[in-house]
Amino acid sequence: MDRGYIFGDGIYEAFLIKNSKFIDFEPHMKRMKRSLDIVNITLPEFSKIEMICNDLLKLNSINSALMYVQITRGELPTREHNMPHSNTPSVIVIAYPEREQTKEWIENGISCMLAQDIRWTRRDIKSLNLLGNVMLKQKASDCGFDDVIFYEKGSLVVTEASSSNVIIIKDDKLITHPVNNYILDGITKNRTIQLAKTIGIETIEKEFIIDDLFTASSVLLTSSGYKIRLCTNIDGRPINDGKICKIGRLLFNTMEKWINE
Repeated sequence: MDRGYIFGDGIYEAFLIKNSKFIDFEPHMKRMKRSLDIVNITLPEFSKIEMICNDLLKLNSINSALMYVQITRGELPTREHNMPHSNTPSVIVIAYPEREQTKEWIENGISCMLAQDIRWTRRDIKSLNLLGNVMLKQKASDCGFDDVIFYEKGSLVVTEASSSNVIIIKDDKLITHPVNNYILDGITKNRTIQLAKTIGIETIEKEFIIDDLFTASSVLLTSSGYKIRLCTNIDGRPINDGKICKIGRLLFNTMEKWINE
């Protein structure tokens, strides 16, 4: 039985291909290689991932997709917690349809629920273990919200959303959680920071708390699937009077333009 199925013993990446353009492919592969190294999975065929993705596009006669790559430690005949010193990894590559934001999201923003972060503390590894994310995202959905934003118990420091990094805009600057083990170092987050710099917007890496969400002029959720989503309501309370701020809209448009170039 595959250890990914039994233990969640594996990692994954998801990245966008738009009009045959691999969006930030190298940073995604660098992050995947880092995750593999941390969990001690060796994949000799790692360099073939791009070729496999291109083959999938051709086989399906498509030029855009949200590509999902999963690598597990592979199959073992017994259920043992110890990691085998040598094993053949299992690789799955799936070309999912590109995600599209609704007209309502684009024009008026999304709503989010707040929830205490119940995940493990190695969130910098893009692990298959996403039960905490899934449970809280489902709770948010059941309560009528589009997504969920996590915060740490006690400190109330905001970490991430269910499958996104969280960026706030205050005093015309971006503020994002420092890169450490408490968040995934998001590729789209980093691209947003780079694009912001090109249009003269500064970014500050520092922790921020729940109260900062409600005094921000905008809250951004960044991910490979949805790129930038603009949040205008948290726990039923409006952000910036429920309106998307000028910088938030500018960053959204800048990202869309860059991806579609």
